[in-house]
Amino acid sequence: MAADAHPRVAHAAKSRGHETWRGTALICVLVAALAAASGWALAFRPVPDAAAITDTSQQYPLVSTTFADSRHVAVTFVDSGSPVVRLNDAGTVTAQACTPGDSWASGSTPISIDGRRILALATSTPLYRDLLGGESGDDVVGVQAALVALGKDVPQSGHYDDATRRAVAALLEANGIAEGASPGALLLRSVLWLPVSPFPIANCALTLGQVVGVGVVIATGEAAVATAQVTMPVGLEPGDRTLTIDDATVAVDSTGRITDAGQLQTLLSQPTVSTYVGVADPESVGVPAPTGTLALASPIDAFAVPPSALSDVVGNDGCVWGSGGGIRVRILSSSLGLTYIAFADDQEVPSSVLVRAPIGKQCD
Repeated sequence: MAADAHPRVAHAAKSRGHETWRGTALICVLVAALAAASGWALAFRPVPDAAAITDTSQQYPLVSTTFADSRHVAVTFVDSGSPVVRLNDAGTVTAQACTPGDSWASGSTPISIDGRRILALATSTPLYRDLLGGESGDDVVGVQAALVALGKDVPQSGHYDDATRRAVAALLEANGIAEGASPGALLLRSVLWLPVSPFPIANCALTLGQVVGVGVVIATGEAAVATAQVTMPVGLEPGDRTLTIDDATVAVDSTGRITDAGQLQTLLSQPTVSTYVGVADPESVGVPAPTGTLALASPIDAFAVPPSALSDVVGNDGCVWGSGGGIRVRILSSSLGLTYIAFADDQEVPSSVLVRAPIGKQCD
């Protein structure tokens, strides 16, 4: 009998061991699950529901974020009209080199009147008088800059001095133009003023043998974009702004205009803009007007708070409550159930504010 009982005792002991192991394992699993749940709850605490909060002392931590007040805007491009080139001489057209699609360069002689070659000159100020020597003014500055652009060594003093006269004399001689009253004199009738160089020709107005007078248009150029205008939204945060289209970002003035030639050229080089301005009637062929992003040039610090944290709200002004009392703030925007605010530059930003503003208390 003792021999028969031994296996049963061993089996019972073995069963109890298995039950103990399973119990221990179950306890470990439960402990691990509880620990994981606790960790998840700590790591992913939701933003408090302000409506459900009864403890009016609960604080909401303030974390700074950048606010650029970005807006999606429409942009229009305005041209200055077709530039023209006018004659300062009268007579018969005896020679001309004018073909639409070509261009005239400063220092060339594209037309002759009564056999006299006319010098094309691109200057910042249109020429309006004969320059004989000793004159001063913006027109002289323009002539001197044009001479430098043509490789002449002249001071840009704004005074029509001997060095300028010598440079003009050399230029006229090289182009077969008579000097007129005295060596180095620049007579108005001998000059064809160009607004830019090269001047792109769109249309030619004269024919060979035509009799013309002073002031007649001899050619028109391609219309050039003079300015870009942003449709400015209402309620913008004060501050300098930029416009971004494709890969270009340029400065915008307070009225939404971009007039700087360099920045306009930057915009015009972008695919969205070049496609639009390169079509005579873009809307008729389905080319949309360009749009871009208008934003603050220098983003400001903003802080998100629950709407319940604000009191005394009037327009874009409100009040939040820190440990020291009420603090005036500026309301910037709202998103995903939070309101974004900014503090005055001289205001120390608290580390937290009350989740629920006190009722019946006035802001300082």
